[in-house]
Amino acid sequence: MNNWFFKTKTEFHGVDLGQHMGPVFAFLCFSYSLGGLSMLLMRPKWYKVSSFPWVFNGLLLTIVQGPLSFLADYKNMSNDSHWHAIDRFLALFNLGMTFWKISMFYKYSRPSRFFSEITSLTFAIVCFMFSQDAQECQDKESFVFFHNLWHCYPFLCIITHTLDECFLEEYKCEEESKALDRPQTLVLKMKAAVSRDQYTKKKL
Repeated sequence: MNNWFFKTKTEFHGVDLGQHMGPVFAFLCFSYSLGGLSMLLMRPKWYKVSSFPWVFNGLLLTIVQGPLSFLADYKNMSNDSHWHAIDRFLALFNLGMTFWKISMFYKYSRPSRFFSEITSLTFAIVCFMFSQDAQECQDKESFVFFHNLWHCYPFLCIITHTLDECFLEEYKCEEESKALDRPQTLVLKMKAAVSRDQYTKKKL
C-alpha cells in the first residue's frame, strides 16, 4: 500500500500516449474544478447549519484538484513525477470529503437526492477501477475511455444539483424548520396561558 501511495511513476511510464490523450482528455482533467465551482455558485439551504465544510471543499476542488489532475494525468502520465503521489493523496482526501458530503444529503435532503449521489459516486469508482485495470494491462484506449468516464462524475453532480436547486427545491433542513416553528409555538403557548388566566378570573 505504501509503495502504491508514494509511486511517482504510472504503468505508462515511458510510453507515448500522445495520439490517445487528446483535447477531451485534457479538458476533463479540469472537470473537478467545474464541479467545485458549481458548489460555490449553488449552495444548498442547509450548508451553513451542517458540519460539512461546503465552501472549503468547493474551493479545494476548483483551485487545487483540477490543475493537479491536469499536471499528473495529462502532462506527466508517461513521466516520473511527484505530481502522481500528490494527486493520489488529494484524490483520496476528496473521496473522504465526498462520503462526508453524501452523509449530509442523507440528513438534510430528500431520499432521491441522496440515492442519486450514491449512484453517481458508485459509477465513478467503478470507472476508476476499470481505468486502473486498463493501465496495468497497458491498454491505452480502454484507459483513456474509462478515465474520461470517471472524470464525468462532477458533471453528474452538477446536473443533479441544478435539478434539485432550480426545479425540485430541496427540503428545508431540520434546524431551519425548528427555528421557524419555535417562535410560533411560543406565541401559541402565551396566548393559551392568557386565555386560561382570563377564564379563571371570570369564574372568580
